[in-house]
Amino acid sequence: MIYYFSTGNAIVGVALLTGLVTTNSNYTFADGEYFDLMRNFENCISANPLRLNPFTTKVDEQNEFVSVDIFPNPTTDFLILNSGSVIKQIEISTVEGRLIYKEHLNKTNTKIDLSEFINGIYFVKLTSADNKVFVKRMLKY
Repeated sequence: MIYYFSTGNAIVGVALLTGLVTTNSNYTFADGEYFDLMRNFENCISANPLRLNPFTTKVDEQNEFVSVDIFPNPTTDFLILNSGSVIKQIEISTVEGRLIYKEHLNKTNTKIDLSEFINGIYFVKLTSADNKVFVKRMLKY
């Protein structure tokens, strides 16, 4: 149960149950090199319910901020956050719900060093000064 996606010239595989990167293969696509991806619909049916959500509400519905840019995503070393609202707090959690980073701020932008994070999927949760919440999935590879 691995989800594969392209990052341009690399194919990355992420385990659906753990969120960890299992494959990260670079391709030049020169001399006829290509990547052919096929999946079986049955392989992905049970993946979503088994994955834990680290926050109490659905991730896709957490978008109360005026505007937030989080980039690059996927990332390798750092994450830049730019917001139309003042960010009071940043939390980064693993897909298992373990909080691994927390910072209190009082500004609209910041840069977070992710070089010590292991490769995988994370959730970035921002809380504004007026307690509005924004949650975004982020991939580090």
